[in-house]
Amino acid sequence: MRRSVSAAVLGSRYGSPLPGDAEERSIVEWEFDVTREASRENLESMPFVEQGAAAGGEPRQKSFLAEAAVDVEALGGRVRELEATVEALQREVRRLQSELRRLRPPR
Repeated sequence: MRRSVSAAVLGSRYGSPLPGDAEERSIVEWEFDVTREASRENLESMPFVEQGAAAGGEPRQKSFLAEAAVDVEALGGRVRELEATVEALQREVRRLQSELRRLRPPR
């Protein structure tokens, strides 16, 4: 069975609202919700949260980050905290790519 991975980088700002969304979610929260539903099928969600984002920042974003952590853990995943640098994210992406190559069955 083949699986896909969705990576989300989440910070302390809630972001722009999705136009026309009845729930008035940010674009990122809407994307996360779509990914969460797909995760029940064949998609692994891997959110990365900027260090300190859950403790500080906008109240609506703090609430979203808390809900996202519960959802990801319920699906058997984990939320990864990152240093707030591009280099740290690049290192983590390379590490995860290597991990995925090891997990992928030979063709």
